[in-house]
Amino acid sequence: MTTKKKDIVVNTSAIRVIDSTYGGWMGGYPWTLCVGAGISFGIVPTWEELTHKVYQRCINDISLDEFRKMRTALGWSLDCVLQMCRNHVQLNDAIKVDFHEVLEQVIYSDILSKAESAGLKQDLIKAFNTPYTIRHERIFALCDFFEKYYAETTTYRLINFVLDTYERGKAPRAIISFNADTIFDSFLYLFYCRRDMEKRGELFYARRHYTRILRTVEYCKSDLIPIYHLHGCIFPNEGIANRDKRSSTLSKLVFNEESYMQVAGSVYNWAQATFLYHAQFDKMLFVGLSMSDLNIRKWLYWTASHHNAELQETRKKDIIDLCHMWINCSTEEEAKSYEESLVHLNVRYAYLHSWNELELGLRNIFGMLTKSDKRRIKNLLTPKATKLPHINYLIITCTNNSHTGKTTALWNVYRLLKEKYPIIDYYGPANDENPSDVRAIFNVGDKHVCIETMGDNPATDKHWESIEKFAKDSQCAIIITASRMRSGTPNNVERFISKYHYKAIWMSHDYSRIKRLQPELNRRYAERVVKFMEEWLKGSIK
Repeated sequence: MTTKKKDIVVNTSAIRVIDSTYGGWMGGYPWTLCVGAGISFGIVPTWEELTHKVYQRCINDISLDEFRKMRTALGWSLDCVLQMCRNHVQLNDAIKVDFHEVLEQVIYSDILSKAESAGLKQDLIKAFNTPYTIRHERIFALCDFFEKYYAETTTYRLINFVLDTYERGKAPRAIISFNADTIFDSFLYLFYCRRDMEKRGELFYARRHYTRILRTVEYCKSDLIPIYHLHGCIFPNEGIANRDKRSSTLSKLVFNEESYMQVAGSVYNWAQATFLYHAQFDKMLFVGLSMSDLNIRKWLYWTASHHNAELQETRKKDIIDLCHMWINCSTEEEAKSYEESLVHLNVRYAYLHSWNELELGLRNIFGMLTKSDKRRIKNLLTPKATKLPHINYLIITCTNNSHTGKTTALWNVYRLLKEKYPIIDYYGPANDENPSDVRAIFNVGDKHVCIETMGDNPATDKHWESIEKFAKDSQCAIIITASRMRSGTPNNVERFISKYHYKAIWMSHDYSRIKRLQPELNRRYAERVVKFMEEWLKGSIK
């Protein structure tokens, strides 16, 4: 939507990231990638899971449901609960746990557990601390491990994309992480090394293009891309004899309420200065963030106000420049309600229908699409034909005369179904080896198929009462039964299909007066009925 009010000109429309209309939107400009906890979903615990596990270890081992009830009763945010845990540990000498060690163990527990099963735990711990010291063959093993367990995560997709931007000369000027873990930056280096060795065809330590910056006294060489951990960083140290001194940035961790207030209340702090610099001079791309952090919103507002004031002065009219982009997953309807939510921060809302579109969408807005990518986007954006719901089928063996073997023919259908599919309900004699009246329900995939071999007796309604029971109680997708073409049966069929929204399919069985031919005809008929049923369930028959 383009807004013009009091000479303020701005196009606030949300964009779908894979829309080719916005191809190259970020290309050609200096940019900074900002990542949050969302990119680690599926690798480390969620914010709520982490807080709950820390609470269990520091205060009380309660279930998640009890934890949620406690929070609801208190009305506290998760960072307030973490502050409660830290206070409890600090004020009680009897508790022999270290708050930051608990955080470390909870954050890395899942991925280290998987690595231990693969025999890579110590290599992974070393990689999280100093990835550039990993031996060549272990680099391949660690990358294979990450692809095996985490190929569907946002972290993995972002790593591949960032490496592609470097090869295309479109790498970010900086990466700002608000995460306490080092998973993204460690594997960014490992996957870069693997790519480089695969290209060279030899084991070779790749030159570092990224460097981790944890505090203000650390500097980044001009030819390296800094990865800033603005909210501090915590490393796993199990089994590390001489722990890297650089890892002790625990004072910068912004987890609990106290650390948040220290950042918010400072006139100057390193995190703020670093963020403001890149927000002022770069386009910022936010991935894995909820954009609800008050510090981030405050910093963006400061730079947006200054930026828009400069535009007003030079262009003589008010212009809001949505130069930054927040990528989130939502429907088109949700995107319309979000599109103006961050306008005052100069942030445009961009949406994906699924996180599976992330890498493709990023390649689009950076003008890096291949022919294969363009075909995939075309398929994703092409409206799909609306699929009509399946119609339930009533398959009826049809004959004009009684005593022509309808029950025997259907009994063959029953026997064939019994050979191929499990019975979930059965009504009939204990021994079903001979033709007899049976009613049975089979489980075929995720559908119920019912068969009733009882003949259609015009003198009674019991047969149709049984069929109606299938339709109402068992919700059968297909009902196979017998009927006649005379004695009022067609009227019963019409009433049934109208009442229960079934479609009647008349499939006459083959009858011969030569008795020795009848078993083979019944066998073929059974195969024909079951094949029709299977084709319909596959969707081949509409």
